[in-house]
Amino acid sequence: MSFNSWRQFQFFDNIPISDSLLASNNTLFSDPSVSSIASLTLLDENSDDTDLLLVGYDFTRIKICSLKYSKILIDFNAYEAGYEITKLQNMIHLPSFFISVAECSGKPALIKVWKYSDNLLKNENSYHSLVEANNTISNNTFPISAISFSIVLNCIAVGYTDGSIILIRGDIYRDRGSKQRIIYYDSQKEPITNLALEESSTYLFVSTTSKIMVFSTHGRNNKQPDLILNNENGVDLYCGQIDLLQKNFICVTKDSLDTYTFKGEKKSLSLDVPSKTQLFQIDENRILLVSDVDSSSYTSKAFSGMTNNSVNILDIRNKLVSMSAFIPSQVIHIFTFKFDGIPSIMLFSSDHKLYKITEKPIADQLQIVLQRELYPIALNIALQNSKAVSTLDIKKIEREYGDYLYKKGAKTKAMEQYIRCIDTITETSEIISKYSIAQGDSWESIKSLTKFLWALVKKGLAQIDHVTLLLVTMIKLKDRDGINTFINHYTRDGTYSEKASCEDVTTLWGQADDDYFYSTDVPFDLEKVVSLLKDVDFNVEAYKLCRKFSKDPADTVDILLNTLKDPVSALRYTKSLPVDDALRVLISYSKIFLDYLPNDTNALLIEIFIGKYKPEIYSMNDSVLNNSSSEVNNNGFNNKMVFHNYASFFSYMNNSSVENQQNYEPTYHPPRPNLIFTSFVGKPYEFVVFLEACLESYKRFKGFDNDKQEVLTTLYNLYLSLSEEESTDNLERKDSWREKAAKIFEESEELVKSSHSSATFPSEGIENSLMVLISHLHNFNIDQAQSLQFGAESDHMSKFRTLLLKNEPTEVIRYLHENGGKEFDLYRSILRHVISSKYIFELYGGDAGVKKNILEPIKELQVMDSLEIIRILSMSEVASFGLIKDALLENLQDTNREIENNQKLSTSYKNELDGIENEIEKLFQKDASVEIKMSREICKICQTILELPVVYFKCGHAYHQKCLNEEFSSSSTTDDNKTESAILEESHSVYKCPQCLLELETSGKLYKAQLDFANKEEEEFNIALTSAEGENDCFNVVTEYIGKGCLENSYAILE
Repeated sequence: MSFNSWRQFQFFDNIPISDSLLASNNTLFSDPSVSSIASLTLLDENSDDTDLLLVGYDFTRIKICSLKYSKILIDFNAYEAGYEITKLQNMIHLPSFFISVAECSGKPALIKVWKYSDNLLKNENSYHSLVEANNTISNNTFPISAISFSIVLNCIAVGYTDGSIILIRGDIYRDRGSKQRIIYYDSQKEPITNLALEESSTYLFVSTTSKIMVFSTHGRNNKQPDLILNNENGVDLYCGQIDLLQKNFICVTKDSLDTYTFKGEKKSLSLDVPSKTQLFQIDENRILLVSDVDSSSYTSKAFSGMTNNSVNILDIRNKLVSMSAFIPSQVIHIFTFKFDGIPSIMLFSSDHKLYKITEKPIADQLQIVLQRELYPIALNIALQNSKAVSTLDIKKIEREYGDYLYKKGAKTKAMEQYIRCIDTITETSEIISKYSIAQGDSWESIKSLTKFLWALVKKGLAQIDHVTLLLVTMIKLKDRDGINTFINHYTRDGTYSEKASCEDVTTLWGQADDDYFYSTDVPFDLEKVVSLLKDVDFNVEAYKLCRKFSKDPADTVDILLNTLKDPVSALRYTKSLPVDDALRVLISYSKIFLDYLPNDTNALLIEIFIGKYKPEIYSMNDSVLNNSSSEVNNNGFNNKMVFHNYASFFSYMNNSSVENQQNYEPTYHPPRPNLIFTSFVGKPYEFVVFLEACLESYKRFKGFDNDKQEVLTTLYNLYLSLSEEESTDNLERKDSWREKAAKIFEESEELVKSSHSSATFPSEGIENSLMVLISHLHNFNIDQAQSLQFGAESDHMSKFRTLLLKNEPTEVIRYLHENGGKEFDLYRSILRHVISSKYIFELYGGDAGVKKNILEPIKELQVMDSLEIIRILSMSEVASFGLIKDALLENLQDTNREIENNQKLSTSYKNELDGIENEIEKLFQKDASVEIKMSREICKICQTILELPVVYFKCGHAYHQKCLNEEFSSSSTTDDNKTESAILEESHSVYKCPQCLLELETSGKLYKAQLDFANKEEEEFNIALTSAEGENDCFNVVTEYIGKGCLENSYAILE
């Protein structure tokens, strides 16, 4: 069976990736000497979920590139001269690790394991481990044809073209040594084509050009296979691999796609596979095949005489061709790559180009299939991707399929039979709508609809909308008993139980039915139903429904607090939640809680933010069940009592002192206190207690310095604000508040000193300048509390300016060399200073001294470019031409080099453009007659004889109209107010040749990019002219842009 007879779709996008550094001396991947390429998966969480690109080139060199940022991260020499890198391998199961293989005739092959880390960036020769593969049979004169690595790097299999296989075992990952032996040698020297180690590295699958074998990697085997899987047909090179489960061997032969187990079991799919094929498995149901294409069958002169490849992605489960693409060169490497977490397949061709193959969204795939009215295929795809396709979308497809069948003559059953045959109904929304329209908006109609919806729920056929509509109808009927029946019998998994639910809604949050709370499924529109229940004053039912079905505890708290007016139950319920949910609730409602229960709420906040919180058991308050408003009680504590410090608050709430509190270790990382600061607005004393508790926790458990400083700053401001209050009580405590503020400032100073002493760089330390500002705002004299010290991180610029004023060149140069690497502005400052007068210039050593002590460090540290140096030196007449001669020469050399490169690129582009214009001119000759041969011609897609209607393209290809994907194009501008149907009526059908689509899209995108670039250059030129520099010196701006070639035509005009 040939897959050419399968239906073909374009479910994947094939996008060529250009080398953004093509014009530079060191390209990303388009170097002609590239011998191997692969991806690199990182372990670093800051890698934004994008792989890096490994490129082996120039025989022994490896560079690691970022495609996302078009940047070469590291370029190093990996092997000594004489070797050539033939293989790069990404270790997906060992993130940040990769393997390189290099060969040299007559020497053992070197297999190096690398780890991408700071150590590699600092030392290029710091490979993780090294293994030598020594083929003693052929004295290493035959090249490696296949190689396989175990997922944990405890086993490596190396196959050669002379038919020998070397097995290397050991703890290679930890570089603890390894041993190797030859496990197979073919006297006929039949080359090894594929090797594959299974997951446990116990068995090795081997293929040659005539057979398929399996070897045990343990024990002696006398250089013979344990089992011959196929003794009649072999596997070509790159046509076999281990499957994604790392258990079975999958391969393609001339007439089938086979899967083997190590026991000899075989699964085969008859498939007519073209010769010279490469295999790459995408997932368990889809494979990618790359096969050669006869270039003589294409009319494009650009492809004639070249080795071209056809890329096909086969959907084995659905018998579909998910993508068919043409690559105008030979594909030599296939590997996976992630862009921003989205997996893609990368193809590297012999003309040193990369192609990214990315799967289209399921919604786009469904749209492609539905345009051709292939509803069974669309349903299969939707059901197989149920996680990406919502239930509503599947129902929409089923409804369209039903409409399609209805047009074909299939009739629906009568209204009265719907309830009797409800188990077979696949689309109930249409029935509900027809029933409602037929009966009108009457009470009897609503009651009948309620019965139908109850039947759907009891049969387990109800969807979210059905359950929501059932509750809405019962609310409209004010059927309190029906709503309570629903709450008692409808379970969280969306099923109806005849027995009343024994679920106790008083259990801990998340303890009952964890699968429900952490799933994405919802039984009905809870928000809408709860809102309607509140409108009809069914508040208790709203609480019970929300308590049982809501996944967000904030909903339950909102009802208890704002609807039932029961803050005590709301706070007790909050105490029963896990810490993350309790925190979310308190961020939203803690201000209200503090109004009703300030001390109890503050105690809960303190427990959460010092890491002491543990959930309690919550039981439903009887007052809630009786729908009677509970009064705010003190719950055993006096919530009206005001505390002025944490010690008295703790003693009162726990009947013990802070010093006697039990030792505890936080079971989670406490959140940052600033999350809850806004809740204490207007409650300064509660805020003082909370902040002192947080500060006490930081002292005990050594939290982050930044967070501790934030607490100190806030508490410092609060103390000073309280000391300025006018009430008599606070006047008595004024000295106490200021004394506490002084202690807080002293503690902050110690923290700043400690932070600076432990910091690697001065800029990393924390600072407390905000506290100084607060002191000034409150007229608080810091010096009276503590002498303010200068701090470890001094103001380098201030010290430097002081030294400059003293005219001590030796001290200035010494200070510059010590701190110039940390503060680059020091170099700019001293450069302006030395050219301020002839006297100062000579004081610093004249030309020789300034060049040695200032200009050379600036160039070494790359503080300023040549133009900036020249601009500063030319501000006065002190500096001589000899001082800036080197900077001028360097700038001229860079400019000349850039001009030469631009001229070469311009000539190359002009020649290419002339050829393209000649081809376009031939295509635009409308009067030229075209002879179309219909006799015995076949459609290039379905491979059947051409029959009208037929679409013929100027490239010479012809297809059935039904086989092409139809697109729409409108010549008029799009109006946002027009409907989709109106736009389609004004548009006309457009067809594109599938075989030439790649050339058409590439040229179209290139033309659009040139237009955008030209517009951007014009905008930049206008901005430069209107700027301050342009108004002062228009001639300089114009000559600069002429030198860049920006005033020339940046695109070709087609006449």
